[in-house]
Amino acid sequence: MSKTQELEEYLPIGSVVMLKGATHCVMVVGRRAHLKGKGAESAGPRSERIWDYVGCAWPEGYAAPEAMILFDDAQVRKVFFLGMQTRQERSFSARNFARLSKRSEDDNERD
Repeated sequence: MSKTQELEEYLPIGSVVMLKGATHCVMVVGRRAHLKGKGAESAGPRSERIWDYVGCAWPEGYAAPEAMILFDDAQVRKVFFLGMQTRQERSFSARNFARLSKRSEDDNERD
């Protein structure tokens, strides 16, 4: 079972994780990051890749755009800190997960 399946939602902003094969922690600063064009070739003919998370080195924080770390839930080895979870965060996640689930079902039907 993956980390987000256990949580049944994306990790909140501010969560601190260790990625598989890494020696440095990463802080989640964004979710559902889109990468288009160069670097997204593995995504297929659409040349677009959607990552579960975008993060930065922790405790250093944001340094530059090219230092951002794109990763998926499957790459998370351990969650050290779970970001703030308010009613607003839970509502935002619930709305967006409903849309993502619906979009995934629609995409699968078209394939």
